[in-house]
Formats: sequence, C-alpha cells, structure tokens
Amino acid sequence: AVFDHLQFLISIRNNVNDVELPEFLKDVQATYASLQDSEHSKAKIASIPSIRDAEIWLNLPTTDLTAISCSQLDGALRSAKSLCFNAPLDTHTVERAKNFLIPYESLLRAVGCVDMVRPPKPVMIPRGDARRPIDRILTAIREMRKDKDTVDVILVVEGSEILAHRNFLIAASDKFRRQFSGEWGKNLDPKPTIPVEDLTFKTLSYMVDFAYTGEVVWPASHHDDDINEVADKLDDLLDLLQGASKWLMDSLHDQTQRHILAKSETYIRPDNVDDVREVAELARAKHLVKFCDDYIQANSQFVQDCRDMKETE
Repeated sequence: AVFDHLQFLISIRNNVNDVELPEFLKDVQATYASLQDSEHSKAKIASIPSIRDAEIWLNLPTTDLTAISCSQLDGALRSAKSLCFNAPLDTHTVERAKNFLIPYESLLRAVGCVDMVRPPKPVMIPRGDARRPIDRILTAIREMRKDKDTVDVILVVEGSEILAHRNFLIAASDKFRRQFSGEWGKNLDPKPTIPVEDLTFKTLSYMVDFAYTGEVVWPASHHDDDINEVADKLDDLLDLLQGASKWLMDSLHDQTQRHILAKSETYIRPDNVDDVREVAELARAKHLVKFCDDYIQANSQFVQDCRDMKETE
C-alpha cells in the first residue's frame, strides 16, 4: 500500500501547483521514510521486477521545500539504476544522489542503487634519473630558447614554431637521440626546421618544456568543472601520454600516467573508461590499462549501461 501511494504521488506530480508543492514533497518524503523504516516494506519493494529501472526517485538538490519549483519535478525523476552515492560527476547515464534523497540511502541501496568502485591505484616506480639540473643553469637556458639566434633546431607544428636545442631533445627523447645520431641527423642543416605532423602544438609545447625542466604544469582541476571541461583536460593528458610514447620519453610517460591515475576519480568514468583504455593500450601505458580493466570489472553494470546507451544513439 505504501509503494502504491508512492506511485500515485509520482503520477500526479504534473497536477501539483506551487502552493501545493511543499505539502506534496512532504508526502513524498514521508512515503520514502515509511518504505525505508519498515524492513518488510523495504524487502517487498526490492523484490518488485524492474524496480531498479522505475523512475520514482526525486533527485532534487535541496531539502528546503520552499526553494523547489514545480518545473523541477519532471527533470528530477530518476531510477535507482541511474543514481550513485559517490559518483564524481553527473554524466548522461549516472547522477550523484543529491540532498533530497540522501536520507533514504539504505532504501535506495535496497532497490539497486550501488556505489562506483575505485580499484586500488598501482604503485609505479619512477624510471630514469630523477635528479634535476641546477636551477640557475635551467633559468639561463630557458631564456636562450626565446632567442632564435641561440637555438639549433626549430620544430614546426600546426603552422607555429617551437625553438629548441637538439642536445636537450636528445637527452629527453630516445627517438631524437637515435635520429640525430644516425644518417638523418648527420645530413641536417646546422639549424634545421623540422616539421612535426603527429602532434598538436599544445602537446609538443608540453614535451619540449619537459625536456628543459623535467616537470609538467598539469591542468588544474576544480570541483565545479563541468563534464566538457574535464573531458578537454583528459584529452590533453591522453595526447601527452601518446606523444611521450611516440617520442620515447619514459620519464614524461611515467609522470603523465601517474597523474591520470592520481586524478582517476575525476577523469575516469563508466562512460569513458573504454576510450581511456584504448588510448592507454596504444600508448603502452600498462598501469593505466590495468586500472581501466579493474575499473570495468568492478563497475560492470555501470559500464554496460553506458555501452548500451551509446549503441542506441
């Protein structure tokens, strides 16, 4: 009877006006509480077929009933399948349970709302020499990079030039070491202009800067970043991971992989884990591949729901 009353309330939501809304929401809260407080009712509702798919949960941002409008009701209806208590971001398929539903966590868990599982992050041992050159010398060399007369190689990417010294590129990149020490390098002009076609200007700038400093200034993450901002930052990081792999820059490769893992709560989600894993495999990032595999296994239902949605789009 309590569940029937909940279904009735959901069915009449469009007939409620702003004056009636606070009392209507109180009734919804009382019904949720009644279902949660009774183990018999909780077990009964959990046994209903397809209850996980039923859109009967008002995922509203506040418990202040006077701050909620009628126009919010339809857009707030969610199924237990699409709710999660520890999702880092709202996506197309999974949404964080908000303040209105937080008091009914045990009820939601009983009907199929589950946590997103974060597999343990693999321990990575740094490769290469971690010692830094003297800061004073680095500062002077960075200044020299600004002067076209003092550099001995010019990289051209996306129509823009990046000035550098080949010795620093050789020290940071096994690819450049092999090229400059071979016949190709011996036949170059004293100050060659080298086109780079498989990287973006942004990625190559990060890589050349790393050759001089041994460090990367990572894109800052903010708690209010939306999903598109997070996706753009992740794309930059994955581009850098692939660039480090292609240019055989082991230290940069390790640092980039480690950074993505450290920020995996933000960057890796059910709707993108397959894509991240694909890039990680191409970039020979074995620790990131393993994390993605563990994540997919631990969150198989969330991931499969996202795959199913992509197939229907």
